[in-house]
Amino acid sequence: MNAKTPLEIAIVAYRRPRDPDNRRSEAQIRDAHALAETGVFSKNNIVDITGLPYNFTFGLIEKHDVTGGRLNPETLWPMRTLARQWKQGKEVDRKIIREILAADTSQSTLAKLTGIPQQSISYWMAHA
Repeated sequence: MNAKTPLEIAIVAYRRPRDPDNRRSEAQIRDAHALAETGVFSKNNIVDITGLPYNFTFGLIEKHDVTGGRLNPETLWPMRTLARQWKQGKEVDRKIIREILAADTSQSTLAKLTGIPQQSISYWMAHA
């Protein structure tokens, strides 16, 4: 996959195999920098997505802006499905939205990563 959007960059980083000895790979470090450069993810999000140790990541990434939000990295792939549905003008699967939100990803993060307006997500969930 040629990663371009913040969501695609996050998926590539999260799906990257982890070192069984918990060593930091150059690929994980590049992923952390790429995620930080998107301006979408918090340091905590970057730790969760890359699997890098918390203290290492905080020393590695200089971020002074407040970004991110609640994100369960397990919901990245289902978000990709929603983003594609939305981009193609298809009806988005509200069941997937409910599952993502139930997995502790916030509506604002879901909206930011998929391009679906948060107002639409809120409306669909209130009128489901």
